[in-house]
Amino acid sequence: MNHRVVRVWYLMVSLLVGCGGDRVTHPTEGVGNTRDSQSRTADAPTDGLRETPVVGDTDAALRDDPDPADPFAPPDQLVVKDATRRLVAQLVSDNQNVRRLAAEGLQEHVSDPLPYLLELLNDDEAVVRRGAAFGLLDRFDPADESVVEALVERLSDTDPTVRSLALQGVSQFDGDSIDRALPWLRKLLADPAQDLGLRIRVSRLLGRHGKQAATALPELLDVMGGSQPRALRTAVIDAATKVAEDPDDVIAALRQLATGDEDSRLRRVAVLRLGRFGGDAADAAEDLAAALVDPDTRVRQSAATSLGQIGPSALPALQSALDSDVRELQVLALVAIGRMGSAAREAESRVRPLRDHQDSTVRRAAEVVLFRIGASQEKEEKKEQEDE
Repeated sequence: MNHRVVRVWYLMVSLLVGCGGDRVTHPTEGVGNTRDSQSRTADAPTDGLRETPVVGDTDAALRDDPDPADPFAPPDQLVVKDATRRLVAQLVSDNQNVRRLAAEGLQEHVSDPLPYLLELLNDDEAVVRRGAAFGLLDRFDPADESVVEALVERLSDTDPTVRSLALQGVSQFDGDSIDRALPWLRKLLADPAQDLGLRIRVSRLLGRHGKQAATALPELLDVMGGSQPRALRTAVIDAATKVAEDPDDVIAALRQLATGDEDSRLRRVAVLRLGRFGGDAADAAEDLAAALVDPDTRVRQSAATSLGQIGPSALPALQSALDSDVRELQVLALVAIGRMGSAAREAESRVRPLRDHQDSTVRRAAEVVLFRIGASQEKEEKKEQEDE
Protein backbone atom coordinates (compact mmCIF):
# COMPACT_ATOMS: atom_id res chain seq x y z
CA MET A 1 0.00 0.00 0.00
CA ASN A 2 1.33 3.42 -0.96
CA HIS A 3 2.91 5.12 2.04
CA ARG A 4 1.64 8.60 1.05
CA VAL A 5 -1.93 7.38 0.71
CA VAL A 6 -1.73 5.65 4.09
CA ARG A 7 -0.44 8.82 5.71
CA VAL A 8 -3.27 10.87 4.19
CA TRP A 9 -5.81 8.27 5.30
CA TYR A 10 -4.67 8.52 8.92
CA LEU A 11 -4.76 12.30 8.76
CA MET A 12 -8.28 12.16 7.39
CA VAL A 13 -9.31 9.79 10.19
CA SER A 14 -7.93 12.28 12.73
CA LEU A 15 -9.88 15.09 11.13
CA LEU A 16 -13.10 13.10 11.02
CA VAL A 17 -12.86 12.02 14.64
CA GLY A 18 -12.04 15.58 15.77
CA CYS A 19 -9.20 17.06 17.74
CA GLY A 20 -9.53 18.16 21.32
CA GLY A 21 -8.06 21.15 23.05
CA ASP A 22 -9.07 24.72 23.62
CA ARG A 23 -10.29 26.84 20.78
CA VAL A 24 -7.54 28.88 19.13
CA THR A 25 -8.31 32.02 17.15
CA HIS A 26 -7.70 31.46 13.47
CA PRO A 27 -5.87 34.07 11.38
CA THR A 28 -8.95 34.64 9.22
CA GLU A 29 -11.25 35.20 12.17
CA GLY A 30 -12.60 38.71 12.53
CA VAL A 31 -11.07 39.89 9.25
CA GLY A 32 -12.73 43.19 8.53
CA ASN A 33 -15.11 42.70 11.47
CA THR A 34 -16.15 45.70 13.56
CA ARG A 35 -18.92 44.08 15.57
CA ASP A 36 -18.67 42.80 19.11
CA SER A 37 -17.49 39.22 19.35
CA GLN A 38 -20.63 38.32 21.29
CA SER A 39 -22.72 38.92 18.18
CA ARG A 40 -20.92 36.28 16.08
CA THR A 41 -23.14 33.87 14.21
CA ALA A 42 -22.71 31.25 11.53
CA ASP A 43 -24.53 33.57 9.14
CA ALA A 44 -21.77 36.18 9.44
CA PRO A 45 -18.60 34.42 8.25
CA THR A 46 -16.50 37.57 8.55
CA ASP A 47 -16.74 37.10 12.30
CA GLY A 48 -14.84 33.85 11.97
CA LEU A 49 -15.97 30.31 11.33
CA ARG A 50 -18.08 28.77 14.02
CA GLU A 51 -16.43 26.52 16.55
CA THR A 52 -16.54 22.89 15.44
CA PRO A 53 -15.80 20.59 18.37
CA VAL A 54 -16.52 17.54 16.22
CA VAL A 55 -14.91 18.17 12.87
CA GLY A 56 -16.56 15.06 11.43
CA ASP A 57 -19.82 17.02 11.27
CA THR A 58 -18.27 19.54 8.89
CA ASP A 59 -16.68 16.78 6.85
CA ALA A 60 -19.99 15.00 6.45
CA ALA A 61 -21.48 18.15 4.95
CA LEU A 62 -18.72 18.12 2.34
CA ARG A 63 -18.84 14.43 1.48
CA ASP A 64 -19.80 13.72 -2.12
CA ASP A 65 -20.54 10.02 -1.51
CA PRO A 66 -24.24 9.12 -1.42
CA ASP A 67 -23.50 6.85 1.54
CA PRO A 68 -21.31 8.64 4.15
CA ALA A 69 -21.87 6.00 6.80
CA ASP A 70 -18.28 4.74 6.92
CA PRO A 71 -15.75 7.56 7.47
CA PHE A 72 -13.00 4.97 7.99
CA ALA A 73 -13.08 3.72 4.41
CA PRO A 74 -9.89 1.96 3.22
CA PRO A 75 -7.24 4.30 1.78
CA ASP A 76 -7.54 2.93 -1.73
CA GLN A 77 -11.17 4.12 -1.84
CA LEU A 78 -10.33 7.74 -1.16
CA VAL A 79 -10.79 9.77 -4.29
CA VAL A 80 -7.90 12.19 -4.72
CA LYS A 81 -10.04 15.20 -5.52
CA ASP A 82 -12.50 14.56 -2.69
CA ALA A 83 -9.72 13.99 -0.16
CA THR A 84 -8.06 17.24 -1.21
CA ARG A 85 -11.37 19.03 -0.94
CA ARG A 86 -11.84 17.83 2.63
CA LEU A 87 -8.33 18.83 3.63
CA VAL A 88 -8.72 22.28 2.09
CA ALA A 89 -11.97 22.85 3.98
CA GLN A 90 -10.21 22.05 7.25
CA LEU A 91 -7.55 24.71 6.63
CA VAL A 92 -10.01 27.21 8.12
CA SER A 93 -11.19 25.11 11.04
CA ASP A 94 -11.46 26.80 14.43
CA ASN A 95 -9.37 24.00 15.90
CA GLN A 96 -5.64 24.60 15.69
CA ASN A 97 -4.78 20.90 15.65
CA VAL A 98 -7.21 20.24 12.81
CA ARG A 99 -5.66 23.05 10.78
CA ARG A 100 -2.19 21.66 11.37
CA LEU A 101 -3.17 18.14 10.33
CA ALA A 102 -4.98 19.46 7.27
CA ALA A 103 -1.93 21.45 6.18
CA GLU A 104 0.31 18.42 6.66
CA GLY A 105 -2.10 16.20 4.79
CA LEU A 106 -2.37 18.62 1.89
CA GLN A 107 1.39 18.86 1.67
CA GLU A 108 1.76 15.08 1.50
CA HIS A 109 -1.33 14.47 -0.59
CA VAL A 110 -0.34 16.56 -3.61
CA SER A 111 3.06 17.75 -4.77
CA ASP A 112 1.64 21.03 -6.13
CA PRO A 113 -1.54 22.19 -4.32
CA LEU A 114 -1.94 25.35 -6.45
CA PRO A 115 -4.05 23.85 -9.28
CA TYR A 116 -6.37 22.20 -6.74
CA LEU A 117 -6.72 25.40 -4.73
CA LEU A 118 -7.58 27.40 -7.84
CA GLU A 119 -10.21 24.86 -8.82
CA LEU A 120 -11.69 24.73 -5.32
CA LEU A 121 -12.13 28.51 -5.30
CA ASN A 122 -15.23 27.77 -7.40
CA ASP A 123 -16.60 25.05 -5.11
CA ASP A 124 -20.29 25.15 -4.19
CA GLU A 125 -19.51 25.04 -0.46
CA ALA A 126 -18.40 28.34 1.11
CA VAL A 127 -16.16 26.59 3.65
CA VAL A 128 -14.20 24.95 0.82
CA ARG A 129 -13.80 28.28 -1.00
CA ARG A 130 -12.59 29.83 2.27
CA GLY A 131 -10.00 27.10 2.70
CA ALA A 132 -8.87 27.44 -0.90
CA ALA A 133 -8.52 31.22 -0.61
CA PHE A 134 -6.65 30.92 2.67
CA GLY A 135 -4.38 28.22 1.26
CA LEU A 136 -3.52 30.45 -1.70
CA LEU A 137 -2.34 33.42 0.32
CA ASP A 138 1.17 32.15 1.03
CA ARG A 139 1.54 29.98 -2.08
CA PHE A 140 0.88 32.19 -5.08
CA ASP A 141 2.98 34.42 -7.28
CA PRO A 142 1.29 37.83 -7.74
CA ALA A 143 2.55 37.76 -11.32
CA ASP A 144 0.70 34.50 -12.05
CA GLU A 145 -2.19 35.41 -14.37
CA SER A 146 -4.34 32.45 -13.33
CA VAL A 147 -4.10 33.40 -9.67
CA VAL A 148 -4.74 37.08 -10.34
CA GLU A 149 -7.87 36.26 -12.31
CA ALA A 150 -9.13 33.78 -9.69
CA LEU A 151 -8.69 36.16 -6.75
CA VAL A 152 -10.24 39.08 -8.61
CA GLU A 153 -13.31 36.94 -9.33
CA ARG A 154 -13.61 36.02 -5.64
CA LEU A 155 -13.95 39.70 -4.72
CA SER A 156 -17.59 39.24 -5.76
CA ASP A 157 -18.05 35.95 -3.88
CA THR A 158 -21.33 35.51 -2.01
CA ASP A 159 -19.42 34.63 1.16
CA PRO A 160 -17.99 37.61 3.13
CA THR A 161 -14.99 35.67 4.41
CA VAL A 162 -14.02 34.58 0.91
CA ARG A 163 -14.26 38.21 -0.24
CA SER A 164 -12.09 39.29 2.66
CA LEU A 165 -9.45 36.64 1.93
CA ALA A 166 -9.52 37.53 -1.77
CA LEU A 167 -8.91 41.17 -0.86
CA GLN A 168 -5.95 40.09 1.24
CA GLY A 169 -4.53 38.38 -1.84
CA VAL A 170 -5.30 41.33 -4.11
CA SER A 171 -3.37 43.53 -1.66
CA GLN A 172 -0.25 41.66 -2.79
CA PHE A 173 -0.77 42.53 -6.46
CA ASP A 174 1.74 44.68 -8.26
CA GLY A 175 0.83 47.83 -10.16
CA ASP A 176 -0.14 46.13 -13.41
CA SER A 177 -2.36 43.49 -11.82
CA ILE A 178 -4.25 45.92 -9.60
CA ASP A 179 -5.86 47.48 -12.69
CA ARG A 180 -7.87 44.31 -13.18
CA ALA A 181 -9.20 44.47 -9.64
CA LEU A 182 -10.19 48.15 -9.68
CA PRO A 183 -13.75 47.68 -10.99
CA TRP A 184 -14.51 45.20 -8.21
CA LEU A 185 -12.78 47.30 -5.56
CA ARG A 186 -14.90 50.28 -6.56
CA LYS A 187 -18.07 48.21 -6.22
CA LEU A 188 -17.06 46.95 -2.77
CA LEU A 189 -16.32 50.49 -1.58
CA ALA A 190 -19.60 51.90 -2.86
CA ASP A 191 -21.78 49.11 -1.44
CA PRO A 192 -23.06 50.06 2.05
CA ALA A 193 -24.11 46.44 2.60
CA GLN A 194 -20.47 45.34 2.68
CA ASP A 195 -18.62 44.87 5.95
CA LEU A 196 -17.29 48.17 7.29
CA GLY A 197 -13.81 46.78 7.90
CA LEU A 198 -13.65 45.46 4.35
CA ARG A 199 -14.56 48.86 2.89
CA ILE A 200 -11.92 50.56 5.03
CA ARG A 201 -9.31 48.08 3.78
CA VAL A 202 -10.39 48.74 0.19
CA SER A 203 -9.96 52.51 0.76
CA ARG A 204 -6.45 52.04 2.14
CA LEU A 205 -5.51 49.75 -0.73
CA LEU A 206 -6.70 52.31 -3.27
CA GLY A 207 -4.72 55.04 -1.53
CA ARG A 208 -1.61 52.87 -1.54
CA HIS A 209 -1.74 52.65 -5.33
CA GLY A 210 -2.06 56.42 -5.65
CA LYS A 211 -2.89 57.89 -9.03
CA GLN A 212 -3.03 54.45 -10.60
CA ALA A 213 -6.35 54.09 -8.77
CA ALA A 214 -7.64 57.46 -10.00
CA THR A 215 -10.71 55.83 -11.57
CA ALA A 216 -11.98 55.14 -8.05
CA LEU A 217 -12.12 58.86 -7.15
CA PRO A 218 -15.89 59.22 -7.86
CA GLU A 219 -16.68 56.44 -5.36
CA LEU A 220 -14.25 57.88 -2.83
CA LEU A 221 -15.79 61.34 -3.07
CA ASP A 222 -19.30 59.91 -2.81
CA VAL A 223 -18.47 58.07 0.42
CA MET A 224 -16.54 61.07 1.73
CA GLY A 225 -19.55 63.34 1.57
CA GLY A 226 -22.16 60.80 2.61
CA SER A 227 -23.56 59.70 5.94
CA GLN A 228 -21.06 56.88 6.42
CA PRO A 229 -19.24 55.88 9.64
CA ARG A 230 -16.42 58.18 10.66
CA ALA A 231 -13.70 55.51 10.36
CA LEU A 232 -14.63 54.84 6.74
CA ARG A 233 -14.87 58.51 5.79
CA THR A 234 -11.49 59.20 7.40
CA ALA A 235 -9.89 56.40 5.38
CA VAL A 236 -11.60 57.64 2.23
CA ILE A 237 -10.40 61.23 2.74
CA ASP A 238 -6.82 60.00 2.97
CA ALA A 239 -7.20 57.79 -0.11
CA ALA A 240 -8.87 60.51 -2.20
CA THR A 241 -6.01 62.95 -1.62
CA LYS A 242 -3.57 60.30 -2.88
CA VAL A 243 -5.40 59.06 -5.98
CA ALA A 244 -6.58 62.42 -7.37
CA GLU A 245 -4.69 63.31 -10.55
CA ASP A 246 -5.83 66.94 -10.30
CA PRO A 247 -5.74 68.41 -6.76
CA ASP A 248 -8.79 70.55 -7.56
CA ASP A 249 -10.86 67.37 -7.91
CA VAL A 250 -10.59 66.68 -4.20
CA ILE A 251 -9.88 70.13 -2.75
CA ALA A 252 -13.45 71.28 -3.43
CA ALA A 253 -14.83 68.33 -1.44
CA LEU A 254 -12.38 68.94 1.41
CA ARG A 255 -13.37 72.60 1.63
CA GLN A 256 -16.99 71.59 2.16
CA LEU A 257 -16.03 69.15 4.88
CA ALA A 258 -13.70 71.61 6.60
CA THR A 259 -16.43 74.14 7.25
CA GLY A 260 -19.72 72.27 6.93
CA ASP A 261 -19.47 68.77 8.33
CA GLU A 262 -21.18 68.06 11.64
CA ASP A 263 -18.35 65.80 12.86
CA SER A 264 -15.54 67.91 14.33
CA ARG A 265 -13.00 65.11 13.85
CA LEU A 266 -13.75 64.93 10.16
CA ARG A 267 -13.57 68.73 9.90
CA ARG A 268 -10.11 68.54 11.43
CA VAL A 269 -9.01 65.75 9.05
CA ALA A 270 -10.23 67.79 6.07
CA VAL A 271 -8.45 70.91 7.33
CA LEU A 272 -5.16 69.05 7.75
CA ARG A 273 -5.39 67.41 4.31
CA LEU A 274 -5.93 70.81 2.71
CA GLY A 275 -2.69 71.99 4.22
CA ARG A 276 -0.82 69.10 2.61
CA PHE A 277 -1.66 70.47 -0.82
CA GLY A 278 0.35 73.59 -0.01
CA GLY A 279 0.04 76.37 -2.55
CA ASP A 280 -2.33 74.25 -4.68
CA ALA A 281 -4.96 74.84 -1.99
CA ALA A 282 -4.71 78.63 -2.16
CA ASP A 283 -8.41 78.90 -2.98
CA ALA A 284 -9.15 77.19 0.35
CA ALA A 285 -7.44 79.93 2.38
CA GLU A 286 -10.73 81.68 3.15
CA ASP A 287 -12.30 78.41 4.30
CA LEU A 288 -9.33 77.68 6.54
CA ALA A 289 -9.44 81.21 7.92
CA ALA A 290 -13.09 80.58 8.79
CA ALA A 291 -12.00 77.39 10.53
CA LEU A 292 -9.87 79.52 12.88
CA VAL A 293 -13.10 80.25 14.77
CA ASP A 294 -14.40 76.66 14.68
CA PRO A 295 -16.12 75.55 17.92
CA ASP A 296 -13.53 72.80 18.32
CA THR A 297 -10.10 73.82 19.61
CA ARG A 298 -8.25 71.16 17.62
CA VAL A 299 -9.89 72.27 14.39
CA ARG A 300 -8.82 75.87 15.05
CA GLN A 301 -5.24 74.84 15.76
CA SER A 302 -5.13 72.60 12.69
CA ALA A 303 -6.43 75.44 10.53
CA ALA A 304 -3.53 77.64 11.65
CA THR A 305 -1.09 74.86 10.73
CA SER A 306 -2.61 74.38 7.29
CA LEU A 307 -2.70 78.10 6.51
CA GLY A 308 0.99 78.22 7.28
CA GLN A 309 1.58 75.32 4.87
CA ILE A 310 -0.35 77.03 2.07
CA GLY A 311 2.09 79.92 2.25
CA PRO A 312 1.95 83.56 1.12
CA SER A 313 -1.32 83.13 -0.78
CA ALA A 314 -3.00 82.73 2.62
CA LEU A 315 -1.62 86.03 3.98
CA PRO A 316 -4.61 88.22 3.02
CA ALA A 317 -6.99 86.04 5.03
CA LEU A 318 -4.55 85.88 7.95
CA GLN A 319 -3.92 89.61 8.04
CA SER A 320 -7.66 90.17 8.24
CA ALA A 321 -7.73 87.87 11.25
CA LEU A 322 -5.08 90.03 12.94
CA ASP A 323 -7.66 92.84 13.13
CA SER A 324 -10.04 90.68 15.17
CA ASP A 325 -10.89 91.55 18.75
CA VAL A 326 -10.68 87.85 19.66
CA ARG A 327 -7.32 87.16 21.26
CA GLU A 328 -7.16 83.47 20.29
CA LEU A 329 -7.92 84.25 16.66
CA GLN A 330 -5.10 86.80 16.57
CA VAL A 331 -2.68 84.32 18.13
CA LEU A 332 -3.63 81.55 15.71
CA ALA A 333 -3.18 83.92 12.76
CA LEU A 334 0.24 84.89 14.09
CA VAL A 335 1.22 81.25 14.46
CA ALA A 336 0.27 80.57 10.83
CA ILE A 337 2.21 83.61 9.62
CA GLY A 338 5.24 82.60 11.66
CA ARG A 339 5.33 79.18 9.97
CA MET A 340 6.01 80.86 6.62
CA GLY A 341 9.30 82.40 7.66
CA SER A 342 10.73 84.93 5.24
CA ALA A 343 7.85 84.23 2.82
CA ALA A 344 5.67 86.27 5.18
CA ARG A 345 7.84 89.39 5.13
CA GLU A 346 5.04 91.39 3.52
CA ALA A 347 3.04 90.91 6.70
CA GLU A 348 5.73 92.49 8.92
CA SER A 349 4.06 95.90 8.86
CA ARG A 350 0.84 94.34 10.17
CA VAL A 351 2.55 92.25 12.81
CA ARG A 352 4.92 94.87 14.26
CA PRO A 353 2.21 96.99 15.99
CA LEU A 354 1.04 93.90 17.88
CA ARG A 355 4.24 93.98 19.93
CA ASP A 356 2.46 96.68 21.93
CA HIS A 357 -0.81 94.79 22.26
CA GLN A 358 -2.48 94.90 25.66
CA ASP A 359 -2.51 91.10 25.86
CA SER A 360 0.83 89.53 26.75
CA THR A 361 0.14 86.36 24.72
CA VAL A 362 -0.46 88.37 21.56
CA ARG A 363 2.68 90.42 22.25
CA ARG A 364 4.85 87.33 22.64
CA ALA A 365 3.37 85.72 19.52
CA ALA A 366 4.11 88.86 17.49
CA GLU A 367 7.71 88.91 18.74
CA VAL A 368 8.15 85.27 17.72
CA VAL A 369 6.77 85.92 14.24
CA LEU A 370 9.07 88.89 13.65
CA PHE A 371 12.05 86.90 14.90
CA ARG A 372 11.26 83.99 12.58
CA ILE A 373 10.81 86.25 9.58
CA GLY A 374 14.10 88.01 10.33
CA ALA A 375 16.03 84.82 11.08
CA SER A 376 14.76 83.11 7.98
CA GLN A 377 15.59 86.10 5.82
CA GLU A 378 19.07 86.36 7.31
CA LYS A 379 19.68 82.68 6.65
CA GLU A 380 18.67 83.06 3.02
CA GLU A 381 20.95 86.07 2.52
CA LYS A 382 23.88 84.20 4.08
CA LYS A 383 23.30 81.27 1.75
CA GLU A 384 23.21 83.55 -1.27
CA GLN A 385 26.56 85.05 -0.24
CA GLU A 386 28.09 81.60 0.13
CA ASP A 387 26.85 80.59 -3.29
CA GLU A 388 28.49 83.66 -4.83
